[in-house]
Amino acid sequence: MSCFLPEWAKLLIGLAAILGVGVAGTLLSAALGGIEGVLVVSLGLGACAVAFAADRWPRRFRWRCPALPLDDQPRLRELVADAARLAGFDAVPKVRVSAWAEVRAGRTKRGKPILLVGLPLLLAADEAELHTLMVGELLAARRWRWHERWAVHLFVAHHPDWSWLGEATASLREALWAETRSIVGSERFVAGMRAERLLGGAFGWHAARYVAPFSGSGGAADVYESFLWKVQRDGLLARARPAPALPGMAEAIDWDAAQPIGDGVALMPVPSGVMVTVPPKLAIRLGKVVSHKLSGWGGFALGVRPYRMADLPVEAWVRVGKHQREVVLEAAAKLLGRQATDLDVVELVVAGRANELEWWHKEQPCPHPTPGVCALLPLFDVALRRRGYVHEHVFAQRGLVGPLGDRADLVELAAKAERGEPYGILLGGLMTGRDPDADATRLAAESLAHGDPTGWFERLYAESASGDAIVPWDSRSRTSC
Repeated sequence: MSCFLPEWAKLLIGLAAILGVGVAGTLLSAALGGIEGVLVVSLGLGACAVAFAADRWPRRFRWRCPALPLDDQPRLRELVADAARLAGFDAVPKVRVSAWAEVRAGRTKRGKPILLVGLPLLLAADEAELHTLMVGELLAARRWRWHERWAVHLFVAHHPDWSWLGEATASLREALWAETRSIVGSERFVAGMRAERLLGGAFGWHAARYVAPFSGSGGAADVYESFLWKVQRDGLLARARPAPALPGMAEAIDWDAAQPIGDGVALMPVPSGVMVTVPPKLAIRLGKVVSHKLSGWGGFALGVRPYRMADLPVEAWVRVGKHQREVVLEAAAKLLGRQATDLDVVELVVAGRANELEWWHKEQPCPHPTPGVCALLPLFDVALRRRGYVHEHVFAQRGLVGPLGDRADLVELAAKAERGEPYGILLGGLMTGRDPDADATRLAAESLAHGDPTGWFERLYAESASGDAIVPWDSRSRTSC
C-alpha cells in the first residue's frame, strides 16, 4: 500500500497518529492531576511530530523533484514543446527535475502533462536522444490510464522481484515502444533507449563510488559537477556498463545481452547536453536527494549544510580505500571459510573466481573491465598510498602519483595481477597487518638521530634477513610481485 500512497498522505497520516497519541496522553496526564506530566507529554509528542515531519519532508515529490522554469532554458523548452506536440498534447508540459537518469511523464487532474527529466540526462544526453525519451513517456501519459502507469512504474522499480507484473504489463510496454519508434524513427529510438541505460548505469556507479561513502554527512553540492567532469574529461561513458535492460527491451532495441552496449557505442566525449551548467541551488537540492537515497534515511534535510566532495581532506578518501579493502577481504574470507589476506584475493582473481566474491560493488554497472580488476583495486590503492602515492584528481581515484613523480594506474596494475603477470607492488607485507614502510621509517629516523643518514640501509636489510623487518621496495621478498 505504501507504493500507492503519495508522500503528502504519509506525512499527514503520521502527524495525525502522533498528535492523536499526544492528545490522549495529555488528557490522561491531566486526569491524573499532574501539570508536569501534561507538559512532559505535550513537549515529547511535539518533538516527535517535528522530527517525523523533518524526516518525511525530503521524501515528498515536490521536494525531491523541483520545478525547472523553461523560460531560463530555451533549448529545453523547444525540445519539450516538440515532444508534447508529437505525443498529441496541445499544452507545453510543466518540467520537474529528477536526481537520477530517468524520464517520466504524467498528467494533472485537469489533464495537463507533467514531465520529469533527470539532471544527468540534461547534462550528458544528446538532444535527439533526450527528445526520444520525452516523446515515449508523454505518449505513455496520454495513452495509459492511471492504474496502468502505476503498474508499469512499479514494475520498473521492482522488476527483479515482480516478474508477474512484467508479464501483465508486457503488452503495454511493447505497444509504447512500437509507437515511439514509428514517430521518431528506428535509429533515434534505439539511440535514446540505449543512452538512458548507459547514462543510468554510469551515474549510478558514480553515486555509489564517490557520493555513497559520505552520504551520512548530508548532501554533496558537486555531485553533478563531478559527474559531468567524469563524462567530458575522464571518458566515463567509454568505460561504463549500462544499467540492466528491462525484460523485452533487448529485443526492442536489438541489444545483444552478450555485448554490453557500453562497448563500442559509447556517447563520449559529450560536448554538451541541453543544460551546459548546473544552477547551484538545484545542484545542492538534488545532491541532498542522492545522499538521502543512498543513506536510506530522510535525515533532517532542511538543517543539513551542503559540502563539496572535491574539498574533502585526503584522509577522508584514504579511509574510503581502507574500508573498501576490508569489505573485499571479508568477502574473500566468507568464500574461503577462513581469514583472508591480500594474496588470497589475488589468487582467487587469477583463478577466475572474482564473481564468487559477494560484496556491494558486485551488483553495480561498473566501468572497470572485469570483476577481478574491481576486487583488486582497493588492495592496490591502499598499498600505494602507504608508499606515499597520492591521487592526481579527486574524481579519478584510479590514477596516482608517487613521491618521485612516477605515475601508477590502478586498473593496469589490477589487470596485470589478474593475468598472473608481475605487478611490482608488495602486497604480501599486508598479510600480518604491518605497514611495509614502518621499518624503513623507524631505522632511517634512528640513523639520522645518530648523524649517519645512510647507515639505515644496511640495518634494514640485516633485520629483513632475520625476519624482523620488511624491505618495502624489494619485490623479491614476496612471491606475489
